[in-house]
Amino acid sequence: MRIFDRILHGGESKCYFNIKTMRFFFRHFINLFKDLKRNDQLVVFFTLFYTIFFTIYAIIKGNYEFIFYSLVFLMLFELGIYIHKKVQLPAFIIIGLSLLGFMHILGGNLSIGETRLYDKIFLFGMLRYDNIIHAVGSILATFVLNELFYSIIERGTIIERRFYYFSLFLMGLGVGLINEIVELVAVVFLNAQAGVGDYLNNAIDLVYNSIGVIIAVIILDLNWQYRTGKLKKLQGAIASIKKFVL
Repeated sequence: MRIFDRILHGGESKCYFNIKTMRFFFRHFINLFKDLKRNDQLVVFFTLFYTIFFTIYAIIKGNYEFIFYSLVFLMLFELGIYIHKKVQLPAFIIIGLSLLGFMHILGGNLSIGETRLYDKIFLFGMLRYDNIIHAVGSILATFVLNELFYSIIERGTIIERRFYYFSLFLMGLGVGLINEIVELVAVVFLNAQAGVGDYLNNAIDLVYNSIGVIIAVIILDLNWQYRTGKLKKLQGAIASIKKFVL
């Protein structure tokens, strides 16, 4: 806790950033806006706004666990922007990553009754809000990895499609494992056992990560088959729907 006090309060007990820390973060994140289209800049602005807002709220409440997760999220989001500048990710991925962060922040700060949103259970006790976050996060991570791989393939690298999807599956799982390591750090250093959960919760998270990756791979394969003309019945049905609607 003393470490966070020094980083966030400049060694004092008051709840505010010192001037040097504020300048560092301000200059650093302003650079995110460089070389971005206007729509992308709006997404980045929205993401930084809600993250800063809820981080200040967490500082006031002394919620060090949330501050830690916010810093990790900002680093991951910055990595996403860096990748976007290199390979031009589709807009739905950038927006999805921003909304995922917003869902995560709401989950840690919003309560329904006496139950924290992250602990809220749906579908007759079968699905937790936390499970939804893990699955959606894995789907988006796999889409990002697909864009990276696809950009490599376009440059002439030949790779078998089955190996490509299997590699996507493993990489998507790897992203989910990084998240579990982050939660482990929170448990060890911030005493966050109550919020993170036990081993069973950890194992269930990995299962939902796997489900999310598999769903993403299936969607990507169906999209590839559709674009290459291997789903003629589906193409015919979509064409008929377009004619009917238009």
